[in-house]
Amino acid sequence: MGVVRTTFAMTAACIVRRHQFLRLGLTDPFAQHSSGLLNGISRSNTPSGIASPGPLGVTSPSPGSPPAATQPSRLLQSYTQQHALNQSLLALTHLLDEALASRPNTGRTTAASLLSPRPALLDSLRSAHMGNYQVILSLLGCVEGGKAVKALVDSVIESCDQVVNLREEIISYRIKASLELDEGARQTALDKAAQALEKYFFLIAFAAFVEDSDGLNGRFSSWLKARSEIWK
Repeated sequence: MGVVRTTFAMTAACIVRRHQFLRLGLTDPFAQHSSGLLNGISRSNTPSGIASPGPLGVTSPSPGSPPAATQPSRLLQSYTQQHALNQSLLALTHLLDEALASRPNTGRTTAASLLSPRPALLDSLRSAHMGNYQVILSLLGCVEGGKAVKALVDSVIESCDQVVNLREEIISYRIKASLELDEGARQTALDKAAQALEKYFFLIAFAAFVEDSDGLNGRFSSWLKARSEIWK
């Protein structure tokens, strides 16, 4: 549990640090991990000559700057998103193989043999592995630039996953719960999955607060209370 708390705090600190970097006109330290959605989502004041983010978290080019939407950039974004899907599939397969190997009642079942004849299950698990839970999608609809904020949080999580991946924790515990025969152990795994989902939810909400606040003025708790559509 201490490892999870430390990683959670580290992730939140990196989100704040990125915001400070952009305010100083420095390079986005997480842009290389993104699918192109992170460009300009910070809405803080930026130094002169630097593109200023618009009200929806999309960067508006400064005068004289070249158009942003080019065919190569769209192709690169498409490739990056496909790469993320492939990486998710590999990580999901690894998680499933580990979980199946730890359970004596699964016999010789492997992730490949389980998922190959069940494409719908594969799509559902991969969507969950990428953090596309209903409660998260609802949150994205409540904050400005929701998809970009989630992309930022996912990038930061992946950069801090040397010990634990906060997003993977959710699906990992859900898989353990589905394979558990003991009802008590199953409920424990489900509770841990819910706690992990709550942490992921609040990281995205916190990132939205950081991008929404000018110079991190105000308190996250006050910002959250003022947005009943998020916490109700």
